[in-house]
Amino acid sequence: MAADVQSKPKLLNCIVKKPVPLKIGDSANNNFKSGVAVVDVIFPGNSSVELGKLTFKNCYTASITIKLKILNGEGNETWITAVKNYTLMPHPHFETGSQDRFSISISDITKSSSQVIMLRLILKQPSPHWNSFGIDEVQCYPPAITSSALVPDWLQSVACRNQVGIKSSPNCPNSDNVASNIQHLWAEIHELKSAKHDTVIGRFDIDGNYDINLLSYT
Repeated sequence: MAADVQSKPKLLNCIVKKPVPLKIGDSANNNFKSGVAVVDVIFPGNSSVELGKLTFKNCYTASITIKLKILNGEGNETWITAVKNYTLMPHPHFETGSQDRFSISISDITKSSSQVIMLRLILKQPSPHWNSFGIDEVQCYPPAITSSALVPDWLQSVACRNQVGIKSSPNCPNSDNVASNIQHLWAEIHELKSAKHDTVIGRFDIDGNYDINLLSYT
């Protein structure tokens, strides 16, 4: 009897570039904050990787959009949006979620996560209350590998233990006997609970009378 077990995936080697804030206008002296920053994540030494999930620690970012640069079926590079405006702070003007850790599963959202060249993270913070915003400790993981493992013998049914090629433990009690004993015990407990007792037992009475030595006066 086999069961699926997921092994913990290893980290993907990636480089997270510094956030680039988007500016409005061409003036270098323009200090107006757009509330949008872009972070690129590249995978050195690989033409493409299979991406499972992305984890990070928030730093006052209200929402995130994740774009993937992938190789399509024809071998051409193209951009797709895997996650759009994922909420990190329910209320941008308040600190709820501002420093929480997040894990976003990419492989569960899109089937195009097997040929990822790079990531582009678009961070948004519309509130002017925070001087800066971003994300820290960005880590990328491949999809979890599912392996098959044998269930311990004592958990297997009698029919399964008797199959060819599977040995049962000599010290393991018979599961049918254990189940039968438990059912018998449960039936006895249920019978005791449902039984009615007509005789009322008093605390200090003996044959309908009270022993004065057992009584106390207050």
